[in-house]
Amino acid sequence: MGALMRPPLWAASRAYAAIIALRNGKYDRGDVVQRVSVPVISIGNLTTGGTGKTPMTLHVVERLRALGSRPAVVSRGYAADSAQADELALIEGAVADVPCVADPDRVAGAKRAIGEHHADVIVLDDGFQHRRIGRDLDLVLIDASQSLADAHMLPRGRLREPVASLSRADAVILTRLDQVGADAVARLCEQVKMVAPELPVLKCVHRAAAMRALVGDPQRDAAIDSVPAFLASGIARPSAFERTVRDLGVDARGHLVFADHHRFSAADAQRICADAAAVGAERVVVTEKDAVKLARLDVAWTLPVDVLPVRIDFLDDGCRMLDVLIGRAVGSEAAS
Repeated sequence: MGALMRPPLWAASRAYAAIIALRNGKYDRGDVVQRVSVPVISIGNLTTGGTGKTPMTLHVVERLRALGSRPAVVSRGYAADSAQADELALIEGAVADVPCVADPDRVAGAKRAIGEHHADVIVLDDGFQHRRIGRDLDLVLIDASQSLADAHMLPRGRLREPVASLSRADAVILTRLDQVGADAVARLCEQVKMVAPELPVLKCVHRAAAMRALVGDPQRDAAIDSVPAFLASGIARPSAFERTVRDLGVDARGHLVFADHHRFSAADAQRICADAAAVGAERVVVTEKDAVKLARLDVAWTLPVDVLPVRIDFLDDGCRMLDVLIGRAVGSEAAS
C-alpha cells in the first residue's frame, strides 16, 4: 500500500507546492498586505506538528510585558478548530491579563485587539503562512530533531511551504536542541544558512516548569520523584513529553498516547486511571495543553493528576538576541 500511495502523494505534493508558490508570489508583491496601527510579531513554522509555538508565544508575551507593552495574542480561531481554542485558553491561563482574540481574519482580529483591549503590540500565533497582515518581526521555529534535508511538501511530507521561504523570516529559532547531537544541529544551521546566509539563528530547549495539581490536593508536592507516575498525552510529539518527564527523574511506569489534538472524554479519563493502576502508578502526569481539555471533564478521577508546564530556555545569548529583535520591532530602547 505504501508503494502504491507514493505516486499520487508525489503528484499532490507538487500541486500543493505550485499553489503555495502562486500565493507567495502574490504576497511578495506587497500590494495585498494590510498593516494595522501597532507593531505585529509573528510566531510560526514551516512544518506541521509541534515545534513549540505555544511556549514561544508565552515567552514573547512575557518579554513584551517586561518592556512595558500591552500585548494581545491573535489566532486564526476557526469555529471548528477546537485545538486553537485550547491553545488560547492555555495562554490566557498562563499569562494573566493578556487578551487572546480568535478570528479567521487576522487583520480583523488584530483590529479588535487594538480597539477592544487597547493592545499596543500584536503577537500572531502560527502566523508565518498568514501573510495578509503585515508584521514587524517574523520568527520561524524549527524542531531541531526534525531534519529539513529530506522534508517534502504536504501531503507527501510535513512542509507547509518550501524551506526557501525562510528567506522572508527575521530570525529562525531552533527548538529542542537537547534532543539531538551537535552534528545534527550544525547540519541544520548549515541548511538555514544556505537559504538565508544573514538570518539570525537562535537556539533553545524546552524546560519543565514546576508541576501543579489538576486533580488532587494542591498542597501536596507534585514533583516527588518517588511517587510512580503514568503519562497521558494527545500532542504532536508525545516522545518529547515523555523524555522531559523522565529527565526530571520521575518514575514513569507507562504512557497512554492519544492522537494530536484529541478531544478527551470521561471514558478516556477512566481508561487513563485504569491503565495507570494496572502498572502500579499512583498519579497521572499530563501536558499543559491536554490539561485545558481534561479540566473540563465531569468525571471522578481515581488518581491525582499533575500538569507539567513547559517553557522556553534559550542557549548562549539567544534570549538577549530575541530581546533586541523584539525591542526593534516595538520601537523600545529597553531591549537594545
